[in-house]
This record gives sequence, structure tokens and C-alpha cells, in this order.
Amino acid sequence: MWSVRWTAKAAAALVAALAVFAATWWAAEGPAGLDRGSALSLAGVTFAAAGAVVAVLLNRWEQQASRATGFRVLCGPIPPRPAGYRARQDVQHTLTAIPGIAVLTGGPGVGKSTEAAEHARTALRKGHRVAWIGGENPEQIVTALGRVADAYGRREPELSPQAAAERGLALLSEPPGRDRVLVVFDNVVDPTPVRAWLPRGERTRVVLTTTERGAAALGSTVDVERFTREQARAYLRERTGLPVDEAADELIVEVDGLPLALAQAASRMKETGRDFADYVADLRTFDVDEALPHGAWDDYPRSVAAAILLAVARIWDERTAPVLAGLALLAPTGLPVAMLGEILGEDEREVELAVARARTASLVDGDGGRVLMHRLTQRVIRGSRHETAELIPVLAERLSNLLDPPEQDSWAQRDRLLDLDDQAEALSANTGPDRRVLGDLLLARLGVAVITKAADRYVRQMRDMLADGILTDPDAVPGHVGLIIIGLPLLPPEVKAEVIAMLEAEIDAVGDTVGLADYVLLAYALHGTDRAEEAVEIADRVMAAEAWPEVKEEMGTLAEAMFATVYLATRPATSMELLEPLAAAPPDDWPLGIGIPQMLLTAYFRQERWEDCVRYGPEVLRIQWEHFGSGHPDLVPTLCLLAVAMDESGLPESAASYADQAIRIAEASPVPIDFDTEDLAFLAVIRDRGR
Repeated sequence: MWSVRWTAKAAAALVAALAVFAATWWAAEGPAGLDRGSALSLAGVTFAAAGAVVAVLLNRWEQQASRATGFRVLCGPIPPRPAGYRARQDVQHTLTAIPGIAVLTGGPGVGKSTEAAEHARTALRKGHRVAWIGGENPEQIVTALGRVADAYGRREPELSPQAAAERGLALLSEPPGRDRVLVVFDNVVDPTPVRAWLPRGERTRVVLTTTERGAAALGSTVDVERFTREQARAYLRERTGLPVDEAADELIVEVDGLPLALAQAASRMKETGRDFADYVADLRTFDVDEALPHGAWDDYPRSVAAAILLAVARIWDERTAPVLAGLALLAPTGLPVAMLGEILGEDEREVELAVARARTASLVDGDGGRVLMHRLTQRVIRGSRHETAELIPVLAERLSNLLDPPEQDSWAQRDRLLDLDDQAEALSANTGPDRRVLGDLLLARLGVAVITKAADRYVRQMRDMLADGILTDPDAVPGHVGLIIIGLPLLPPEVKAEVIAMLEAEIDAVGDTVGLADYVLLAYALHGTDRAEEAVEIADRVMAAEAWPEVKEEMGTLAEAMFATVYLATRPATSMELLEPLAAAPPDDWPLGIGIPQMLLTAYFRQERWEDCVRYGPEVLRIQWEHFGSGHPDLVPTLCLLAVAMDESGLPESAASYADQAIRIAEASPVPIDFDTEDLAFLAVIRDRGR
């Protein structure tokens, strides 16, 4: 199907080519004196050439316009089309006809997300933008809307996650330029919090998928029913190649026309060569109660559970078990097959073969090297296979290792790290009461937050851990100190206040017996708040205490680095005294190996020690460049300091070079940088002065 955009391009090319054709024919037959046949032939050649040239020019304009407006998928990913998909034209036509908010309702497994995804692909073909948002909880929505603001380049660094989401909502309600946007809220569990985040605008359409009938009040309802008898018969006939008989009708009744169960039934029959009667007999004799915990499947027909369990049992072996169990624990939005192999610690080729078997059994879907498992199938496998629970700590350890920021060029791997983090978030939700696994995963994820500049996605989990007391339980999270150190600067003020309250409560609980290390943490937590003076007072008292050497021995370079941060804004000379010995032999580990040199350079800068900045700054930049790679936003502050220091030191050409690099990175960054218009203007002056 041609979109309006391509139709317009073709029409423009045709009009231009016809004009050239007419002019050439007139000139050839008139002034040139050619006979009619020769003139017509020449005009035909120029017609074809002109059409091709105009089409190329229009296509180039289209590509430039597309690059200027960014990617069409504002946030996602959009689920792939499942094998054997049969478009429900009635649903698609109804969705197209609804101008505002459409609510796709129906039970799990009927294909709501599949139809919404097909509608989204149609919107993309028309040149519209699409935002695909998980609707399972408010935090998912807030994070996704913040990404919309990022995609449009309209998110300032000082915005809290809530404010960024509000900015994203405003952009979806009134898209920039002539954009048209389709917003999908997939799998809405509770319609009440979603109501506040629904965009409304003349060029914006919204689709919700939900099992909650109460969501119907949010918009125009589109019921996605189980297959009708005729639809199911046609589907089974096409998928199995068998004549549809009475046994097939019994199968349709057994699984209540659920597309997911019918797909697994058809796959099993096609693979085994059994007919409908044999399969129905298998369904009726399968002991669901033995396979699943009591009450785990009360809200579905037993035969639906049996169909999934039969499909799993058919292919479950030593090769497929890790793949099926892993997918049941990871994100329902899917992941690349190669990444799945890394997380499982399995050979990629073996994983590809296992995924192919699972796809044949209709247990997974995927395209373009990406694989995903339906939420119903995930639920059955988690409930029926003990191997799944046993795999959780293994996957958590591997994910933690994979999330460890790479030593070099980490910014180039931003998309991969975010994809891995999606898997870690899903695994965290499935860990149950294993607090150590939760803590290890969060520590790894907070490290990724620093690299990817996507800290808002971790706020909910940090709050959950605060509520559960995990951060103050050394048996649960040995690295809780690291959690606070890495994660605290990334948190919005209200969550930071909760961390401070937690630390103060812990200190109050143990009274005079508390160790000075807890005060180090408290001072660090306070330094970026309106209680910064109190942080300096605590640091002074701790460093004057007789036990300060013991604290340094216990915490290593961490204590001095944290206090150096506390002093940096108000007493940079004290900060410098702490940092210079550390910078002489900086730690190899991240983030201290990068943070200490950066802080020392900042301390020099705050004291206007330009000679030290010029001497030491390039080394700091080299360390950061090697670790982050080119283009990372964290390079900008260092480049700014160097530009100013070089300018103050009478080195205008060097100053111009650093200023130009900072401006280029700031303007091209896909995430917000703590950098305002005045900063850019000042750097531009330095750049222009040195040229």
C-alpha cells in the first residue's frame, strides 16, 4: 500500500517529467525541425530521465527531512507480527475510523497487542510517528513519556522524571511541525492512573490494550474477541493443512477460540502429524493441576493452560530448557537472539536453533533477529517449571556482569546497555523474595544509568528497596554503599530526601555506637541538597576525629573521594588537598578512576589555577575519552573547563578547539546536558575568538 507521502512524491515526479516531455517535444519538432517520430522519441527519453532525476531529488529531500525530525518510533519497541498472523480487518478498520482514543479490550491471548502493533505498523507506513508505551504501571508510563521528550530533544537536564513525562505528554498532544502521532498504551492493568497521561490533540490518536472492562470509559471501545468458529476453522485449515472436521470444532470449543492456544495446537499437529481428534484427546487427559500450582490458572479455561503446557513439553529438553526458562523471566518486549545467548551463557548458534524450535511450536515470536514470548506463555512456564526459579540467580549474575560499563567507548554501546537494562528490570520483577539478587541487579543498573544518562528509569526500584529496607541490610546487599554513591546524584530531590531520611534513621537507631562510615555517607547525601552546609560540618567533624585513619582504611579511597565532593563547591582548596594524592595513583575501577581526576580538575578550575588546568586537563580528557568514547555528554564539562582555562592562559587556538568540540557534542547529544543557552553562547565567543 502506498502512503500519502509516496503518492505525493510520485505525482510531483510525474508532473515535472510531463512538463519536460512537452517542452522537449515542442522544441524538437518546432525550432529543431525534427520529424514527429524522432521528436516523440527524444521527448520520451527526456521524460524518463526527468522523472528519475526528480524522484531522486525528492527522495533525498525526504531522507533529509526524516533525519531532521528523528526516528519515527519515539519509544518502543513495537512487537513483531506473529507467525501465521491473520489480520482482523474489522478491528483495523474500526481503529482507523476512531479519531481520538480507542480502547482494545478482551481477555489475555486474544490478540489485542498484535492488532495494536499491526495498526502501529500501518501508521509508520503512512509517515506518522509512533510511541509504544507499556501500561502495566505508572512508572513505566512516566519513563516512556520522558523518552518521548528525549526523542524530540525537548528535555532539559534539570527536569525531574515527572516533569519530563509532562513535557513528553505535551509534545504528543501537540506534535511539533506537521507530525501526526499514534500513541499505544499496551497492557493497561489499572486505567485510573493512565487517565492523567492520555494525550489529546487533533493530530494525535491513542490506542489502549487492556483486559479491564473499566477502561472502556477512557475512549471508544473496540472488542477483540476470541476467534469466531469460522475464523478459527479458517485459521486451523491454513496452519495445519488438514480438513476441518467435528474434532476441529471440539478443539475450538475446548480452547474457547483463543488465538494463542490455537496457534500452539496447530503447530503441534503439524509437527507431529497427529489429527484434531488426537490433539483434543491429549488436551482432555493432560493433568493441569499437577503441572501448575492450585489457583494459578483459575481465570482461564483449563484447556488453554493444557495447550501451552503440551507445547512446552513437546520441545523441552536440555537444549531448549534454558532458552524457554530464560525468556519466561526476561522482558515480554523481547530481545535480540544474540543477547539472549550472552545472558544465558550459551552458544549463539545453539540458542538460534532452540529459538527456531520454540517458534515452530508457537511458543515465541520474533523477526529481525529479535525474539519475544507472550505473557501467558511466560506465566505458564514460570509456574510449571522449577528450572525457571533455579535460573534466576544465574541470570542475575550474568546480567550484572554484562551491565558492567565497558572499559572503552561505552557511549557507543548505549542502546545495547539500555536493552540489557530492560531485561534486568523484568528479571528483578520475577525474583520474588531474593533480596540479594535485587540488590546486585540494582547496583549494576545504577552503573548503567551513569553511562547512558537514563537515571529516571531506576527511581521506582530504588523506592521499592527503600521501602523494603534492602539498602540498610548488609546481609541482603553487601554493596549498598556503592548503591548510594553511584545512584544518589541520579535521583530526583524527593527520592534523595528518602535516602537521607533512611541514613539518619539508621544513625539514630544505633546511637553513639554508630561508625563514622555512616556519617561519611550522610554528608555525601546532603551535599547536593539545601543542607550542604550541614554536610561540610559533618565532614569537618569526621576528619578531625581520632578514628578518621581507621575510616579511611575501612572505606579505602571512597571516604576521601566522597568528602572531596562535599568540599568542592565551597572549599575547593580542601577538596584539592584530598584529591591530589588520590589522583597520583587513581583507582582502576569505575567510577572512581574517572571521577577523581574530573573532581581534581574542577577544584583547580574553581581556584582559577589555570596553569594546573592546562597541564592536567588533557590527561583527564584522555581518560574520559578512552572510557566513554566520543560524543558522550560527560565530556562536555571537561571540554568547557579546558576551553576557559586555555583562553585565560593566552592559548586562543587551543581554547577554540575545545569549545568547538563541546558545542558539537552538546548540540548532537540525544539526552539532556546540564548546559544552557548562555553557556553555548559563551563557548561560541571563545571558539570564534580563537579562529
